[in-house]
Amino acid sequence: MSDLEDRVKALEDGAQFNANQAAIREREAEFLLQLKEIKETMAKEQSSEGASSEEVKVLKEENELLKAKLAKNEYRVRHLIEGMEELLAAKAKA
Repeated sequence: MSDLEDRVKALEDGAQFNANQAAIREREAEFLLQLKEIKETMAKEQSSEGASSEEVKVLKEENELLKAKLAKNEYRVRHLIEGMEELLAAKAKA
């Protein structure tokens, strides 16, 4: 009788093992699909880097122009402040 119980237990364990293996295979298939999606996304990003380098070039040029404008405006503001200080000093003497 115990031999029969051992055989039934072995069959139950085997069925559970097969069910677990099927779940593992299913999960591996899901992971594989996710990895393929990630790979495709990375490939798209790498192919669009050529366009982004052009964007970087345009942005650097724009940055240089803005720096030049900022320097001019800082000079003008400094000049106006010096003029106002001179007027205030002259007014204080009078």
